[in-house]
Amino acid sequence: SISPFGKSNEVPFYDRFYLGGPDNLRGFDYREVGPRDDDLTADDEAVGGNSYSLISFEYGFRIAEPLGLVVFYDWGFVNESDFDFNMSDYADNWGVGARIMLMGSPLKLDLGIPITSPEGTGGGTQFNFSFGTRF
Repeated sequence: SISPFGKSNEVPFYDRFYLGGPDNLRGFDYREVGPRDDDLTADDEAVGGNSYSLISFEYGFRIAEPLGLVVFYDWGFVNESDFDFNMSDYADNWGVGARIMLMGSPLKLDLGIPITSPEGTGGGTQFNFSFGTRF
């Protein structure tokens, strides 16, 4: 959770939490999952929230050096208020991916398929590409 600091009453949009993209909810576009405010954005874009939760499961197996395959499931939500962990507007997805080890770091190619899509999200299959680890 994140809270406003100093004299501000709101957390700036660039410091708020969003989900979606190659490092969390892989079945959704980058920063697609989060609270929306029709008054602030004309195209129903997520404006971010002050609290979130994320759970990811990934099972991988090596095919041949340096290639591996994974199956994954991601679940999470973003809420507007601080310390609001109401799970009613969650998003989840499953998918498959490939991992290629290059110079000790994984090149990740993932295909995420949404299961539950919050209102305002695209809800289509998402391809993600990234290099390196998440933590």
